[in-house]
Amino acid sequence: MSEEKNGNLMAVYQQLCDSYRAIDDFRAKLLGFLPLATGGGIFFLANTLKDETKQFLLPIGAFGFVITLGLFSYEIYGIKKCGALIETGRQIEDKLGIGGNGQFTNRPREVAGFIDELGLRDIVCVAF
Repeated sequence: MSEEKNGNLMAVYQQLCDSYRAIDDFRAKLLGFLPLATGGGIFFLANTLKDETKQFLLPIGAFGFVITLGLFSYEIYGIKKCGALIETGRQIEDKLGIGGNGQFTNRPREVAGFIDELGLRDIVCVAF
């Protein structure tokens, strides 16, 4: 492989790694925000509700449902994107000759036989 082509592949590989890390970072932040939002909702509902505030529960619940559905849809997209980045990363690692030592080729296996971004991707995509 020519030196120029190898350099171009390394630049693409670096961008791919940055994209993969950005997705992981966003997913971790979102997961960290979830308990805060849930705790806030429980705190709101745990207080005694007055009759004049009960009328707002349905609109608030509908809003929460729409937001949750949007975040779930975005997560499905992130899972699919992660899978594509991993596959592309494996191909680039193979072309660069780093094969089994690369972060995409040499990845930890799933937990319980199905829990990882690729295994859940297959389950979720079949369900929808």
